[in-house]
Amino acid sequence: MRRFSIALFCMMLFLTAARSQTKQDSLDLRKAMDSYRNASLKLDVDSLLHSIPPTLFTLISYEELKSVLAASFNNEVLEMSITSLDYRSVMPLVSIDSMLCTLVSYDAKIVMNLKETDDEDVYPLMIDYMKRKYGEDGVVIDPDNPGKITIDSNGKKMFALKDADWDSWKFMEDKRESEEVQERTLMKMVIPEAVLNHFE
Repeated sequence: MRRFSIALFCMMLFLTAARSQTKQDSLDLRKAMDSYRNASLKLDVDSLLHSIPPTLFTLISYEELKSVLAASFNNEVLEMSITSLDYRSVMPLVSIDSMLCTLVSYDAKIVMNLKETDDEDVYPLMIDYMKRKYGEDGVVIDPDNPGKITIDSNGKKMFALKDADWDSWKFMEDKRESEEVQERTLMKMVIPEAVLNHFE
């Protein structure tokens, strides 16, 4: 009877510790999500790169990716800003192959200002691409300024991952439904297959 009581006591301690750790992990995730949103709204390239799974930097160097990301925000064709990023839901945390992970749903609003150009084909091509990527209803052209495009990027999802070797939670957009083969391939090279299968 005494052994049973001790075993029961130890089990209760274990369950209490597990609940406390899960709560702390959830708090850490929420804090990381807030930091990611702030970095996105400010287009803080370094902070955004810090939020990416380190595995990606084995495929492309930090400096190269930083240059690509900065150029996507502001280049000779357009200047982009993210005006809102609102989280909709977070799936329960799960541990897969020693990695803590979940899937986060969110809505975002992006504003693109197309720069003046002598190439008359740039605007139509850019708008057509955006409509294919975000849908006809998700792309709004300012009637007073045809060069200003507002994109409603709603119902998006991103993976949130935490590994014991990392200093914080990391995020990567779920590209499984992307029309871009390169985007899908890159994601599969970074996100573990077991994680992708779990969140099918």
